[in-house]
Amino acid sequence: MLVLAAMGAGLVISRYAVPSFFTVAAQSAIGLALGTTTLALGWLSPGQTASAVAPLLVLLLPHPAIVAFAQDAITGFRDPANARGLSIALVVLGVLLGMPAGLVITSSWFHVEVDPTRIELVPLTLPWALLASTVAALANAVGQGAAGRTMPMIAVAAAVTSCAQRAFLAFGFTALFATFAAATVLGVICTLAAARMRTAVLVLAVPAYCGALLPALAVAYSLLNLVAGTPQAGYDFATAMLSTLGIGAGLVLGTQLATPSVRRLVARHHQTAP
Repeated sequence: MLVLAAMGAGLVISRYAVPSFFTVAAQSAIGLALGTTTLALGWLSPGQTASAVAPLLVLLLPHPAIVAFAQDAITGFRDPANARGLSIALVVLGVLLGMPAGLVITSSWFHVEVDPTRIELVPLTLPWALLASTVAALANAVGQGAAGRTMPMIAVAAAVTSCAQRAFLAFGFTALFATFAAATVLGVICTLAAARMRTAVLVLAVPAYCGALLPALAVAYSLLNLVAGTPQAGYDFATAMLSTLGIGAGLVLGTQLATPSVRRLVARHHQTAP
C-alpha cells in the first residue's frame, strides 16, 4: 500500500507538468513519511517498515536509464550518454533529497530511532527468486507495451539470467562481476532470439534485466543506511549503482559475441528464401 500511495501521488503530480526531479523527490518524501508513521504507530516492525520502504526507493531510481547510459557510452554515442547522465544524476539527487524531507515532515509528530544495521533483508530462495524474476519481467513487458508473442521469450530470458547470476555468485565472483557476466549471457540470448523473432534486442532484454538483474537488495540496504547517516553508506550506494552500469556493459558484450551467429543466420535465411 505504501508503494501504491507514493506511486499514485507521483502520477497525480506529473499531470501538472512538474519536472521529474521534483516528482521523484516528492515520492521519496511521501514514502519515508508514511513509513515513519506506520513504524511510530506500531503498525509495522522496523524490519517490516524497511521491507516496505526499500522497494519504493529502488523503484524510484532510474535503472533502465542507467543501463542505457552505459550502452551509449560504450558504443560511442556520447551526446545521448551525456544527456542521460545529467538526467540520471538529477533523479538520484531528487531521491536522496526527498528521504530526509520525509523524515522532517513527521519529526514534529513522531520521534523514531531505528538502527538500520540491525535490519536484515533476506534474499529469496532460488525457486521464489525465479518466480519473482519471471513475474517482474512480464510485468515490465506489459508496462512497456511488448507484443504478446515476445512474452514467453522474455520469461525464459529472465529465468535463465537469474540462474546464471546465482551460479556466478556461487562460484565466488563479486556481485558486480556476477551481474556483468549474467548480463552478457542475457545479451547473447536476446540477440539470438531477436534475430529469429525479427524484433529489436531491447524489446526482449529490457524487461528481462529489469526483472532479473537490478541490484535491488544492495541498493535498498545502502539507501536505508543513507537515511540514518551510517558511515560508508554513500560508498555502498555508489557500488550498488555500478552494478547497474555493469548490466549495460554486459548487454553490449553479449550482443557483440552473438553478432557473428546472427549474421550467419541472416545469410542462411537469404540463401533459402525463394
